[in-house]
Amino acid sequence: MVTETNRALELIAESGLLRAREAVASGISATTLSRLVAKGKFQRIAPGVYEAVGREVVSDAAVFAVKYPKAVICLLSALDFHGLTTQIPRQVWIAIGNKSAEPTIEFPPFRAVRMSVNLLTTGVIESELNGVTITVTDPARSIADSFKFRNKIGTDVALEALRVGWNSRRVTMDEIWAAAEQTRMVNVMRPYLESLI
Repeated sequence: MVTETNRALELIAESGLLRAREAVASGISATTLSRLVAKGKFQRIAPGVYEAVGREVVSDAAVFAVKYPKAVICLLSALDFHGLTTQIPRQVWIAIGNKSAEPTIEFPPFRAVRMSVNLLTTGVIESELNGVTITVTDPARSIADSFKFRNKIGTDVALEALRVGWNSRRVTMDEIWAAAEQTRMVNVMRPYLESLI
């Protein structure tokens, strides 16, 4: 017979993170989770989110994705995920719909930017971060977004992302142009793109 403790250990072994509501849905009580924290098997890293002790440091973006699986990771967080910036995000950048309510969460800190429904699905991929499936803008789209929201993150960040993406061959010119068209940034990005050719 599988005990609650064994089931909790199995669940957390799958991805390294466990949401309290997933645990409860699997028949694991809050008391069992508290006992596992007290025994040093789990640690609580955010309200309702646990990780296995001794595991590699979990990215805030992964923690956010566990709490809000439909969130689209974007801008500095996406650039950092794809290795396109030297900036270290102090908050998780997410994209939400123009009329959507912002998530209510205290940790990790986040910053939401509003986008059209089309931009929440175009140039967006699923990937894995710290064993968690996240939804994130792809490299070309992340670069185009950095130009679109350059007043929030800085033109220097956008230029660095473009240069790193191009020099490392993580994006092609066709991908960047397509992303510029999707985000309506062709006129803004044109001089920078032409300088790469």
